[in-house]
Amino acid sequence: MKRILPRALSLLLALSLLAALTVSPALASEAMGDGLTATDTLLNRETQLSTNVFWSAVSSDYRTENLITYTPNASVTPIVTYGGALTDRSSVSNTAKALEGQGWRVVAGINGDFYNVNTGLPIGIVVTQGQLRSSDGGYHAIGFRSDGAAILGKPAVTMSVRYTAQDGTGEPLYNEAGEPLYDELGNPLTNGTGQLLDKSLKITAFNKARTESGVYLYTYDFNASHTTGSTQPGVDVVCTVQEGNFALGGTTSLLVERVVEAESSPTLAPNQAVLTANAKTGIPLFREGRNLVDLTSVENVALACELSMTAEKAPGRAFNITNGEPMEFRNILEQFLRAIGEEPRYRRLPFGLVYALAGGLEWLYRTLRHAGEPPLTRYTVCTLGYAQTMDISSAREILGYVPEKTLAESIREYGAWWKANHGTGSPKGEEKSSSKRTRTYPASPDCGAEAGRRPGAHNPTQPDQPHLPAPPGKVEEVKIYPCGSCTNRLGIMFRGMRWEKREFPARAALIRHRELGHILYDTGYSEEIFRGGPGLWLYRLLNPVRLGKEEGICERLKKDGIPPETVKTILLSHAHPDHIGGLSRFPGCRLVAFGETLKALERVRNLVFRNLLPPKGCIEKRNTPGNPLENHFLNRYFGQAYDLFGDGSAIAVRLEGHTRGQMGLWIPDVSLFLAADACWGLQTTFSMP
Repeated sequence: MKRILPRALSLLLALSLLAALTVSPALASEAMGDGLTATDTLLNRETQLSTNVFWSAVSSDYRTENLITYTPNASVTPIVTYGGALTDRSSVSNTAKALEGQGWRVVAGINGDFYNVNTGLPIGIVVTQGQLRSSDGGYHAIGFRSDGAAILGKPAVTMSVRYTAQDGTGEPLYNEAGEPLYDELGNPLTNGTGQLLDKSLKITAFNKARTESGVYLYTYDFNASHTTGSTQPGVDVVCTVQEGNFALGGTTSLLVERVVEAESSPTLAPNQAVLTANAKTGIPLFREGRNLVDLTSVENVALACELSMTAEKAPGRAFNITNGEPMEFRNILEQFLRAIGEEPRYRRLPFGLVYALAGGLEWLYRTLRHAGEPPLTRYTVCTLGYAQTMDISSAREILGYVPEKTLAESIREYGAWWKANHGTGSPKGEEKSSSKRTRTYPASPDCGAEAGRRPGAHNPTQPDQPHLPAPPGKVEEVKIYPCGSCTNRLGIMFRGMRWEKREFPARAALIRHRELGHILYDTGYSEEIFRGGPGLWLYRLLNPVRLGKEEGICERLKKDGIPPETVKTILLSHAHPDHIGGLSRFPGCRLVAFGETLKALERVRNLVFRNLLPPKGCIEKRNTPGNPLENHFLNRYFGQAYDLFGDGSAIAVRLEGHTRGQMGLWIPDVSLFLAADACWGLQTTFSMP
């Protein structure tokens, strides 16, 4: 009996412990692990501190979580604060002491650790008492209103400076070297006879690290040294704050005191601010840029290529193609700068010294076997320093070549394109990787009407040449969808290329046909690529595949409000996984491809995997291109062209090489040629040996 009681008590305790261990996971934090203790402390009116101790199975250690819960009230006010300067890295305790020295009673504090640990610079926005201290960096933020209510979101603060400047109609001013003078904002200085105009300038960032481009604004409390902290040469406009304090939604008036162009940053007083920008180093210029350069536009090159295909004496000969109007390098450069709205700034360099430096860099790269090309080569230096002209008399006599576009026209057009894509006012947040961008090609009412003026088109006034027919007006638009990608090394894909990784995007093209509805050209990858047997596993091992949650073609279509079942026709370029990966999602469709591709789909081998295809019998019809065309301009380049639908809206051609029977597609309504894997990007094409 004496032994039974202890055993019974032990069993009872064991059962109690087992019950406790069984129940506690339901109460545990998913992030921290199993909860051990929890303590709540009332700090002030409707403000509570909860301290919870957990056992973390991931870290195999105890973890403590402190949580503050409060209801906005008159007694407790959340505030954002920092040390003596914005970039100070004060501890919570030191900050609390400073606040209590100002009359506050601190009941709790949270360390704002979202900053650069090397500089102390906040990554995101900082606002205290309604006053902007540092602009946002594109990150989400939490803030508090005056009544204590919290704000969560992604702020987007914009700042601009309005100032008065001359309109530039006065006589320009020059320094002793004969170079034009500019003000701190890059405007040419004149003798003051020009009209005064109100202008506006966008501030790139406020109390953030200055970069190579843009105008930045700094205040006295940016750092402990009261400077911009920049070590790069810059132009600093030091101002006195006349009115305002950079409050959100407000206006601050500044009076310009002085303009400093120096290697170091000026020191500010408490009532000062500085507008600053990196100093423009100027464009390298050798021998005053007087060397002659002979250039031309791509339209003229395309015209010459076309003429060489028809000229009887052209086969086997090489021709120089330029505009035949050599121009000084400096003149060309200044025309381009005018086209993009920039003033020329030059940095004159000694040719011999730079040439020797380029040779040293080449030697260093060879000796260290560094991959890639040096940032400066002797070829580049010679290109900028010597005249380069070509004799185009053979092209004129044998080909009948006459440039269609003058060099000045070409420079203006390129400048307009560059300014729209890279110049002032272009969206900074625009996605740079074209492989992940959806592109739309709308039809143009007059597209192709001026066939004789189109780059590479045949002149309709010459009856012996095939003509480019007017577009049929059947296709409304073509939309290119990125549908995943795979990566591989260029050295594997192309003989003699660098051993570097490259991403190869998979795409699908949606063709909106006015009569036939929605048509797809290829389908890209789908989720099926991550399923299947050993064959697909090996494919993914050799070609790692990336596919986002909503990047499949069906998900892309649904997002644009297009039910996938409305796609009744699919045109296949060839039968590789990145082109047929989404085919299984379209049972009942009509399939159009060349015979080699259709046979490959039936055999299910050589990169054709069963789970990428619809079940047998689900394809409504399989067609090979019919309606061969005669005297079409594509016949000259590809031998044979096929009118897929008999209405001139989609012309198919064979693109042999990557695979047998690869199909390219010309869509005249949008002037678009879909080449599938005949070309893997301009950069890859130009860099091939």
